[in-house]
Amino acid sequence: MSFGEFTAAVIALIVQEKEEAIVAMFRRGEAVAMDKLYAAFSGYLYAICCRYIADDEVAKDVLQEVFIKAYTKIDTFQYNGIGSLKAWLRRIAINLSIEELRRQNAMRLAIEGMATDDDDSEPNTDGMNEEILLELIRSLPQGYQTVFNLYVIEGYSHKEISEILDIKADTSASQYHKARVMLAKKIKEYKANAK
Repeated sequence: MSFGEFTAAVIALIVQEKEEAIVAMFRRGEAVAMDKLYAAFSGYLYAICCRYIADDEVAKDVLQEVFIKAYTKIDTFQYNGIGSLKAWLRRIAINLSIEELRRQNAMRLAIEGMATDDDDSEPNTDGMNEEILLELIRSLPQGYQTVFNLYVIEGYSHKEISEILDIKADTSASQYHKARVMLAKKIKEYKANAK
């Protein structure tokens, strides 16, 4: 076993023990469980909320709802090994973010006939700061941004996205294509202005 593999195994064991410990604290009714859950996952979950919700204050409200829902539903959670608690919380964060967008009526998908460049090339993100790239993604129209996040960042298929957003899979693919073209244009503009 190489040092890298050993390190990865140790980290995995620590994460598994932390998740199991938090779940066990909840099951025993320990008051500190929510503090531990928040400390372990708030940054990660807030980043997810911010990928969908442009307003930071609203994203914080959604984050609070995530922890409330986790607290009220923890008894239904089944620990299935390393990462399962994180994945469960991620799913809650995505669902509540999308619910908030629906509540705001903000998730209008872009008009199908909207003109976009048909430049299908991959945007060149070499040397770009991750924060700038995330800001450019957040500047996309909400429908594009949501589909882009679900497909690229969260790893859902267009079929899964269609079920989550109650749209056709072809609409998801079209929105993703348009988001990618628009993002590539924004990246080119950013790089041109940065010189």
